[in-house]
Order: sequence, then C-alpha cells, then structure tokens
Amino acid sequence: MNFRLHRHVRKGALSALAVLGLFGPAAASAMTLPSIDLNAYCAQTYGSAAYATLTQSNAFGWTCRLNGSNYPMDLNAACRQQHTNGDSADYLNYSDPYSWYCVLRTTYSSMNGSSLSEYVWRGTKVALMTANRTCPTATVMKLVDAMDSGYTFYRTATNQDPQAWTPTTYQGRDVLAALPTGTLSACGSNFSACGYIGSNGVEFRDTTFTTICDATRLNDQYDQTPFYELGRNFWFYGDKLEYKGTDNTGSITTGYAVAMRFLAMDYASVSAKGAPISGTSFSTMRSAVQGLVDTYRNNSSLNWSNTLKTGTAPTNSYNLKGTDLFASFVLRLHRVHGSAFINQLWRKAAARPNATTTQDAVDNFVIAASQAANANLYGLFTTTWRWTVSSSAQSYLQSTLGNPVSATPYL
Repeated sequence: MNFRLHRHVRKGALSALAVLGLFGPAAASAMTLPSIDLNAYCAQTYGSAAYATLTQSNAFGWTCRLNGSNYPMDLNAACRQQHTNGDSADYLNYSDPYSWYCVLRTTYSSMNGSSLSEYVWRGTKVALMTANRTCPTATVMKLVDAMDSGYTFYRTATNQDPQAWTPTTYQGRDVLAALPTGTLSACGSNFSACGYIGSNGVEFRDTTFTTICDATRLNDQYDQTPFYELGRNFWFYGDKLEYKGTDNTGSITTGYAVAMRFLAMDYASVSAKGAPISGTSFSTMRSAVQGLVDTYRNNSSLNWSNTLKTGTAPTNSYNLKGTDLFASFVLRLHRVHGSAFINQLWRKAAARPNATTTQDAVDNFVIAASQAANANLYGLFTTTWRWTVSSSAQSYLQSTLGNPVSATPYL
C-alpha cells in the first residue's frame, strides 16, 4: 500500500467482580487494563475445585486453595493463559491486592520495516505501544485517555476513520508507537514524530515519547505532539484542498493539523494543562497562532499570494510559518461559529470536486467554509483577508447563500 508519511476468590474470598472473571484494578481512567481471573487460573492449574483465596492484605497475598491446602500462583502464567499477547502481570498498588493487571506485548512492524517487540496499552480507539516500561502505568493511562479523546474529536469532526492498515492497527485501534532507542522511522533521522496521511499509524522517537511522558508524569501537562500527529491520520482532503505544482501545499495540509491539535486538546479537556511548545508556554504559543490572522490583516502589503501560496507568514517572534497562518484563519472561523462549524467544514470540503489547480483548491476551501457557516464569506476572504477567489466561486456563493456577510465578527 502506498501511504504518505509526515515527518515532523471463592465463597466470598474475592469480590463479586473477581468471581465473574473481571478481577482488575478499579481506576477512574476510561482505559481498562487487562484483567486477571484468579479463580479461573487456579482451576485451570490445579483442578476444577481449586479457587483463589487471600491470605495477606497486599498484592502478594493471593494463593490457590484446594482440599485444605494452599498452592502458589504464577500470575505471569495467568496473563499468558487468559490474554492474546499476554506477557506478564503487574500491580498498581502493593497495599491493594485487587490492583493486579496484565501487561500485553506484541510484535510491531515499524514504518521502515523493522520488527520490534512492544508493550501494548489499549484504549477504546487507540493503542499506545512502548518499547519499555519506564513511563509509569498510571501516566500511560492518562496519556491513552487523552489520545482516545483526541481520536474521538477527529472522528466527530471529519465523520471518517483513517484507513486501517494492518501493521499500524491493533485489534481495531489506531497504533501510536514509541520506537526503541536507535530505531529510525521511515521519515528519517531528524523526525520527532511521524504519522501516516489518511491512515492509521503514528511513531514517536524515543526521546519524543520521553518528553510526552515526563510532561504528564512530572508536571501534569500534556504535550501537543500526539494530537498534532492524529491530524495527519485524519487528513483526507488532499485532492480537494492541497495547492498544486510549486505552490506551497504544506500551508494547508500541515496547517490543518496545527489548528486541529488545539481543538482536539480542548475536546480532551487538557488544553489548560498544555505543555510548552518549542520552549514557549502552551498558552502563549496558542495565542500567537490565533492572533497571526490579525497581524496579517493589519499589514496591507500581505496577501494570499505572498503568504499561504509561498508558505510564509507575517514576521513574528515565534518563527510561525504559512502553516500557522492557515491555522489562524481556521481558528478565527471557529471562534465565530463554534464546534458545529468545524464539524461541517471538513464534510463540506470532502464533498467538493477534486481540485486540478491551486485556484480550484482555494475556491473549494472558501466555498466549504461559507457552507459550514451558512453565510457567504466571499467579502471576508477577498476584501478583509485578501485571498484570491475566482469569479465562478463568487457567483456560486451569491446564488446559493445570498449577499456576502459583514466581516466585523471576524475582526
């Protein structure tokens, strides 16, 4: 397949849950760690009459009981018996005998074809794979929860799922994999993270995942990288919106991920805990991106042709580029029209004819944005934002949405 990559207890001895085979740590996380059925393990290992009993009130207090005698438990073996890819058992809290869970491990085929042994942490929509267990399980659970919410945001916004490609899909989940030290992705030696365009699959350099983990583990913050890379998986609009020839298509393709990562983090309720971006506080960087459209508008020498078309942005203190400028336009539209606009924008874009020229791509976006806003935004784009829009797009908007609306709300 040709996918594009982006660089950047018995008789009351156990709880009722355990008797039902649902023994596992009870946690606030929506991510569920694989459970261990201790009764089933005892019965399978020592005979059908054997059962689990607790002899000490700690994680190592479990034993199997049969005919008045106690027998040892091998919870690592229990995990291998009871779970596909079961590897070993672990616990969250030594003082809590009910905090055992199974750790999964599987073979992962990386983007460059390497066969790697990775630990697997299953969310509802994503599976995080890690090369080692240096990131604490409690932190991993927070990260997977946030990534799951990010995936749900993109799914809601686009009304599509990325193409499920076997090497980067685990039990129906989008795989985000942290590579072992020294392993290179297909994106090359300088990448920090790498995501497939329009299909499942994200890879993190080992140092990148350490940064992601440490932000949450040490500071209760969330790095933007996973949310940005999910934007790569959910980019389905190349045929409709990407610029052609030598024109800078990254302004649109990457600008989408730049804007949507902020909104995905809002959806996941982690924006208030955003980790610094390139050494700048999350809130400061977000404000800089959001305000770039105003800097652009106030400089009459700037227009679409010398910014988005060439991949550049107004001079700024944060080295923001055309990608950030496009994101700023999208975020301004979102500020005025809200989440319902975003959920319609990409659906409307997907319904547009394929673009054969850059002008077609520009027209497609302006028309899709107008349809999502249910308002003729021709005047906003051409007069206020100085985009080049064709006369045919102007006529279409006039005939379907009436006269152009005032630009005042967007200032």
